[in-house]
Amino acid sequence: MEFGRVPENELDKVDFSLPAEPVENKLILGGKKKTPKVYIGCAKWGRVE
Repeated sequence: MEFGRVPENELDKVDFSLPAEPVENKLILGGKKKTPKVYIGCAKWGRVE
């Protein structure tokens, strides 16, 4: 098998379901909803100066 590739004849054997969500997620993520701060900018990595 190539990494990340499943032969077509084995697709019915693969379990694509996600695990159950941990209970701790509700405790951590259940707080007040905040307005997110979003910063937008441009990188200059490709610029030769």
